[in-house]
Amino acid sequence: YFNRISVTSLFANIFVIPISGLIVGLGIVSILFFNLSYWLASVYASCNELLNYIMLSIVKFCGNPNFSFITINQFSIYDSVLFYLCLGIVFSFFNRLSKKAAKVIFVSLVAGIFLAYSRIDDKELLPHGKLSVLIIDVGQGESILVKFPNEQTILIDAGDANERFDNGSRIIAPLLDKLGIHKIDYGMVSHVDGDHYLGFISLIKDGRIKSIFKPELDTSELKDRNFESFVKRNQVPVIYYKKSILDFRNARVYVLNPPDQKKLRISSNDRSGMLKLVYGSFSVLFTGDAGRISEQDYIKDYGSFIKSEILKVAHHGSATGSGELFIKTVKPKYALISAGIKNKFNHPAQKTLENLLSNNVKIYRTDLNGALLVQSDGHSYRFINWK
Repeated sequence: YFNRISVTSLFANIFVIPISGLIVGLGIVSILFFNLSYWLASVYASCNELLNYIMLSIVKFCGNPNFSFITINQFSIYDSVLFYLCLGIVFSFFNRLSKKAAKVIFVSLVAGIFLAYSRIDDKELLPHGKLSVLIIDVGQGESILVKFPNEQTILIDAGDANERFDNGSRIIAPLLDKLGIHKIDYGMVSHVDGDHYLGFISLIKDGRIKSIFKPELDTSELKDRNFESFVKRNQVPVIYYKKSILDFRNARVYVLNPPDQKKLRISSNDRSGMLKLVYGSFSVLFTGDAGRISEQDYIKDYGSFIKSEILKVAHHGSATGSGELFIKTVKPKYALISAGIKNKFNHPAQKTLENLLSNNVKIYRTDLNGALLVQSDGHSYRFINWK
């Protein structure tokens, strides 16, 4: 289910199963002796404590993610049928071969047949030579993976993370493994709000992010200071948003933020990284959580340049953004909204949906559609039904 096979579980169970049996037995003995002899019961309990320590140490060692598993491709039903068919053939004919060399050759041939034919139904979700934009479903948060035709990648935000659930380790990392993406070239933190940046922490710890883009450091914000210190401690370069162009050969990302944005008295949301992706005639505008103040500034500074085929709607569709003038300037044909199912903020707001629909914009939402995937060859684009 998680594209992983444990290589240490058998070794661990050889020790853990008998030790856990002893722990249960000693626990029962400790309870029985408690009323007869407190000292004797405490001796058994101390032995139990030692066994617990040994067992948990074995579990911790065997569960080390650096060597405890290997990553595999997800098997389809077809792959599973083929696997057990080949396994049956091996078991049926293996003992009929008398020579050791013949057995080795036979098993190798069957394994080769399996590897060759198991690829028949393989389909690359993000194919080489095309631009893919994947709005990952991270609930009430945001995370967008962009894979360029030259195989470079950017990850715009990484969702939330807390004690109960970490979008970085539980959703994004397994997805990257499934897609065969080992490292992200640019991690783009739109702004330092938990539902946008916290998922990056586990990804940075795992060495999956080569560099981080973020708004200029707000020294009055403890979370911003802590996050930037964490990124630098992990030796990941930090780049601040300012007017610039990221070149991906035949595709470009325009960073639209003005260089003096930090000096303006605007909210963290309004200082979100504003990015325009252009690949041939295809374009997407990424807006973070920018509100009406930012929208007016970008209309004034860029005018028709922000016109895009697709608009990633700001702030999960909140009523604080996506004003009618901004939508009329961007003139998108499609709008993408990242929001959690029945979220407590009631995102997206009805007013935002009305603004989009009144301008003939077709809406896709992660809370209704799940993850959203768009692919382009630079001339045309289409939404992919990955399900």
